[in-house]
Amino acid sequence: CAVTGTDVLGYLASMRDHFDGKKTTWWSTYYKLENVTQNITKWNCTEKELAYYNKLTECSEKQLTLEETACELHARTKEACAMLPSCFDKNWEGYSKQVALANSTIQDLRFEYVAVKRIMCMLDAFTAEDLEAKIEECMAKQYSGAAITSACVEGFLDATKPNFITPDVCASGVKSILHPNDDNFNETEYASQSIAAGPCMASCCELELYHWQTYTNAFVTSDHYMYDSDSGRVVSYTNMAEAKQACETMGSVLCFGIYDANCDGPSYENPVKIVKAPGIDLESVKESSVGSCVQKLMNGPGTTMTTTTVKACIYEVQYTSSAAPDDVKTLTVEHQEYGEAFRFSGCDNEELDEGKACVSSGAQNGVRLLKNRYGQAVATGTCCTSETNKVILSEATQCDGYKDEYKKYDSVYLTASKLIRGTSYHSIREAQIACLKMGHKCWGLFDDKCDMGNLMLVDGDLNISSSVMRESHQSSCVYEKLHI
Repeated sequence: CAVTGTDVLGYLASMRDHFDGKKTTWWSTYYKLENVTQNITKWNCTEKELAYYNKLTECSEKQLTLEETACELHARTKEACAMLPSCFDKNWEGYSKQVALANSTIQDLRFEYVAVKRIMCMLDAFTAEDLEAKIEECMAKQYSGAAITSACVEGFLDATKPNFITPDVCASGVKSILHPNDDNFNETEYASQSIAAGPCMASCCELELYHWQTYTNAFVTSDHYMYDSDSGRVVSYTNMAEAKQACETMGSVLCFGIYDANCDGPSYENPVKIVKAPGIDLESVKESSVGSCVQKLMNGPGTTMTTTTVKACIYEVQYTSSAAPDDVKTLTVEHQEYGEAFRFSGCDNEELDEGKACVSSGAQNGVRLLKNRYGQAVATGTCCTSETNKVILSEATQCDGYKDEYKKYDSVYLTASKLIRGTSYHSIREAQIACLKMGHKCWGLFDDKCDMGNLMLVDGDLNISSSVMRESHQSSCVYEKLHI
């Protein structure tokens, strides 16, 4: 729009002509977009989305099954290998006792053999014509029990205890599958098959206390560096792994993270520097002009959650034993996180009364321990003998005072202000699990079309009751999570 001169009317006329042409172009584009929108809305992707999320759930379940199997294989192998030397010694001791007992029995048999021979001689004497002479002969005759022999017992005096041979699997470990905690597990089991697997959630997987988040094109000023109190020098490292280990050892209270100038990794010429935590936050991190970066120490594992997870869940854990695989027993485990996993691992013969009782009954290793993912013993199983236990099902029956049960209200809906923004689930079970995890923060579920296909969570911090529900003309429904 070029305007010359100082005439106001001319200026306004030029504006009119300019924007009149723009108007035509704008409306033409608008109508084209409207046609595109109408075409897009004709597509119904609900079934494909449900199939997609169901497939994700199926893959997660298969991943968990594989990793739990690997956990159990490594745990059972380790336990069995630990018991082999003592088992070998006990078997040799038992064998030696049996040989000694057999030796004593053979000696008794020799005495019996001599006695029987004398008795038979006397019986023959009583039928002889010269009775007295025969009796004198029997009394003078010497008998030997040497005929009673045992190659096993007599040869045992030269036998020595054989050397214990460690099985290959105990010396080198399980080769068929790596432990899920192994750094190469993801590569060998998933990446090599072009599978993008999620983080390990099996019961034997270690939970990370920290993870690292990288902020690119960022740097911190020298006043935020950490200085050694003895030397007065900046705390720096030429190895990134050592720098992270040092920072994690101090924790997020003292260590904010690591500053890497040029973001090209540490070297002797350009080591990375530790950034102290007091007096700094993300607002203090400045934009870098040379491509430097800051790695910030973050609490918890690398995955983040947008909802609150309660830690007051009660589980029912069903398990069996190898001695009676059809006899299913149930344990009640309290004060656990939602999504916890359990397995039997290790034994106790000192701290627990159940372990001491097993020792008294002859099981020297004590009682089998049921542990959660943190390695905490939460219950006990059978005595730690050749009989083993296996968890077949664990389910949270209630969390934070709420049951995993819901009351349904038909043909009603709740306004958007009563819902938790950003929550959307493609199945009712997925929504129920999310609500149970949040405890009192989630009042229940709202299903817009009551088709169990698109649900949102209801805010538990609001005063929700049937009185605030409104009549629905599109068959919406509401599910209230029941309190114990």
